[in-house]
Amino acid sequence: MKKSEQNFKILLENMCKYFGYSIFQTKHEVDLWGIEKEVSDGKIIKAVFYNQAPRESSHSNDDNIKVIAYSSEENYNDILNIMGPFIVIDVEKNTVISFSDGLDRDFINELEGSLDYQRRVALSKNESKKYYFITYILISINVFMFIISAILSQSVMSISTNVLISLGAKVDYLIASGEVYRLITCMFLHGGLMHIVLNMYALYAIGPLIEKVYGRKAYIILYMLSGILSSLFSFVFSPSVSIGASGAIFGLMGAVLIYAFKYRSQLGRKFLNNISMIIAINLAIGITLMSYIDIYAHIGGLIGGIIISFIFLNKKQASN
Repeated sequence: MKKSEQNFKILLENMCKYFGYSIFQTKHEVDLWGIEKEVSDGKIIKAVFYNQAPRESSHSNDDNIKVIAYSSEENYNDILNIMGPFIVIDVEKNTVISFSDGLDRDFINELEGSLDYQRRVALSKNESKKYYFITYILISINVFMFIISAILSQSVMSISTNVLISLGAKVDYLIASGEVYRLITCMFLHGGLMHIVLNMYALYAIGPLIEKVYGRKAYIILYMLSGILSSLFSFVFSPSVSIGASGAIFGLMGAVLIYAFKYRSQLGRKFLNNISMIIAINLAIGITLMSYIDIYAHIGGLIGGIIISFIFLNKKQASN
């Protein structure tokens, strides 16, 4: 479905949902859709939507332009031939281009209200898309490394420990012997399909908020430093081979926690309580499943995210 047709469909739905119209279909030279409602004393407003502007219009070759033929009479023969009052709208841009005399002002207000709502929804969607850039890059790196490890392991469900070690997993004695790069490379490795799916879902859910609040540069710094501190905690407190993005993701959750706390008066305590609960539940799961989950890495990442985000927010506040 083209964007203009989708917007047109949404416009009809919004007029019905918010202003009490009902949709009807009528036969003319082609099938036409319209909306109608009774306003007072049996007076019925009918508006028929034409797929294109009339031939004499300067917009006649533009598929995004729709004409709404309007009538306040029960007989709508005139509107089927666009003989009465009409409105020209652009359903791509969700705007009224022009309208003729004799139109009910309330109808115009309702139509413009619906179009304005659609514009704001579209703007909000476009705005949110801007904050996925770094998240998509991080997910791509993780997925790329997972594909390599899965090919080498000849399995997607369970990645070979030897393969993970060869690709840069956290191994204490190797780090102690000088392979400190493993503190970083282990962040982009995962032990199986479920492991990476859960971590990437969490990153997809929380990453755009971090990019929006802290900015791209700070997002990268938060992710990397939280991940490194996560690896250091694991190196100090856990002798096991360790991999995964969860330490860095816990750092991002810590950053959201600090932001929610600092701006709790504007955001409300519910948001703060929700992120606190999410962190607490995930830590509890880690403690319960310590034989499978590197809880020390999670704690290290969380502490890193809290400290780094606190510095960023204070610096941002000072600059303002």
